[in-house]
Amino acid sequence: MDSVVATVSGYHGSDRLHLIKLVSLSGASYVGALTNSTTHLICWRFEGRKYEMAKRFRTIVVNHCWVEDCRTSGERVPELTYLLKSGEEVGPLRLEVPDGIKEKRYDSLCRSTESAQWEMELGIQCLENDQWNASHLLHGVWHE
Repeated sequence: MDSVVATVSGYHGSDRLHLIKLVSLSGASYVGALTNSTTHLICWRFEGRKYEMAKRFRTIVVNHCWVEDCRTSGERVPELTYLLKSGEEVGPLRLEVPDGIKEKRYDSLCRSTESAQWEMELGIQCLENDQWNASHLLHGVWHE
């Protein structure tokens, strides 16, 4: 999963945050914007600006079950069975992000050049001591 650079489209609120966390926990990298270096787009519906750009860039477009199954198996699974149905068609997210996740898993994010973009998208603030300051959407999820 180290070679996977993923973004999401069409997921909102806590589902979006949950999916972004699963991407990171699976060992992939999350980016907010789709570029020609993005390898995967995780789509709720096969429509919209990111989806159209993904088709032009030949980015792999999958539903959220792919990242959930990668997380469950502990490795990248083949995408073929996840290409034909959108997230909406396969239903809600199934996996929960485990309680009590150590923030240190994410400390490199606070030092990265993308931290400002993450902070805006996730509604968090990286603090000097590498702890996360959660917004109301993340309250109770990231803290032990």
